[in-house]
Amino acid sequence: MSKSYNKTIIIGRLGNSPSLNNVDGMCYTTFKLANTTFSNGHENIEWHNIKAVGKQARVCCQYLSKGDLCCIEGKIEDNHIIAERVTFLSSKKKAD
Repeated sequence: MSKSYNKTIIIGRLGNSPSLNNVDGMCYTTFKLANTTFSNGHENIEWHNIKAVGKQARVCCQYLSKGDLCCIEGKIEDNHIIAERVTFLSSKKKAD
């Protein structure tokens, strides 16, 4: 029997601000993340569906918004990347 390994790391910008959802007492959020690659002088943008659950979902909703840059570490499940770790890469502007 062969073993498999399901791990992905992606850096990109949010296409929408996350919002908190609650189903049967489990909170989660989903959002889209844009990843840009270049091939033969052409820019290619891929959109990835991200899902965060529990405390991770609450933190994402509190600190992330559309356009923010972040790094998602997780696993691919169905059509989503299930976030196991989210690193915020955008610096927030301070209010004047």
